[in-house]
Amino acid sequence: MQQCYEQSRTGAVVLFVDAESGMGKSELVDHFIKEVQFEDARAVSFYSRCYERESIPYKAFDGIADDLSRYWVKQDTRESNRLLPRRAQLLSRLFPVLGRVKAISGSPEQTVNQADPQEVRRWMFACFRFVLQQIADDRPLILYIDDFQ
Repeated sequence: MQQCYEQSRTGAVVLFVDAESGMGKSELVDHFIKEVQFEDARAVSFYSRCYERESIPYKAFDGIADDLSRYWVKQDTRESNRLLPRRAQLLSRLFPVLGRVKAISGSPEQTVNQADPQEVRRWMFACFRFVLQQIADDRPLILYIDDFQ
């Protein structure tokens, strides 16, 4: 994990931690993230968990959106606006919890109702990706999805 974290300073890295159930994978990752945040107070981590029987859209990213909203509302106006993508209102359509972010709820509504639904979904995820990239450009960012399925 440390090696992947070091590699992530030059670009995105994906790491899958795989072992049998009950082997301590979650505890290991939790410990690693706490260690990273202890060593670098600027490091940010967003957590999500997939539940096998849960059937919400984009369940792997739902918790990450929750953590992102908590992070974003704590930012000052300048930083909050820096994170804003074009078509920011789409973020609250993708994850309603992001609607509580003033920068998003106060951004101008873009007309997308006439657009193809698949195109709108691409725009929504492009906005989400933009925000995460803006954060990662400024500080170490760890996205942790537990029980990714």
